Amino acid sequence: NQIPKLALNNNINLQDKFMISLKSVGHLKMMDILDGNEIEKLSFHHQHFLDIFQNELYPGIKSKPTSISLNDISTLIEVYVLLNKKSWMKSVKD
Repeated sequence: NQIPKLALNNNINLQDKFMISLKSVGHLKMMDILDGNEIEKLSFHHQHFLDIFQNELYPGIKSKPTSISLNDISTLIEVYVLLNKKSWMKSVKD
């Protein structure tokens, strides 16, 4: 939440790939910190991570084939596992 406020007072490009990655990592770390019983908070950070992933990191992913880095795929899997940290096997479909 503090990054947009900092951008107002300083010359920070929020569309920079590094800044976008920092936002997504922030939500990932929050999910890691939260307890498995805090479903609403986990869902909140999961949804924000997905929004950043789909709209900022890979903006055309829903409409055209897109190459995704292995690191980002790994992070995406980690986010789904963290969303289901109470029973992480639910995040893996048969």
